[in-house]
Amino acid sequence: SMGTGTAVRLNERSSRSLTTSLSTTNENKNDQQLFAMKTIRPGRMTGEFIRELLNEIKVIRNLDHPNIVRFHEVYYNTNNASSRNQNIFILMDYCSGGDLSKRQPYSEIQAASILRQVLEAIRYMHDRNF
Repeated sequence: SMGTGTAVRLNERSSRSLTTSLSTTNENKNDQQLFAMKTIRPGRMTGEFIRELLNEIKVIRNLDHPNIVRFHEVYYNTNNASSRNQNIFILMDYCSGGDLSKRQPYSEIQAASILRQVLEAIRYMHDRNF
């Protein structure tokens, strides 16, 4: 794996002023959203792989489809985004369903539904030349 994931809870006020701390609390828990934070450590990646990764992040940030995980924010811990000496933090939708491979076996109807959702996402990307 390239990195690790963490569940993060942000409220309306904290998401606008997110800097270094992702842990927030609020008396009114109803205005909070749950996000996932993916941490990527590119230390041993080649420069070409890092460029491809950064391009993929840029593409995904521009996608808005119910079957594609949304990237809300991307943070770097240095000013040089292509540096191997920095981490990349991606604040994204939290998907609570878990890993599809751990839900086996699937019925034919379940498999067809999953495949339909994947194909809808692919069509959406292809319609936008991604």
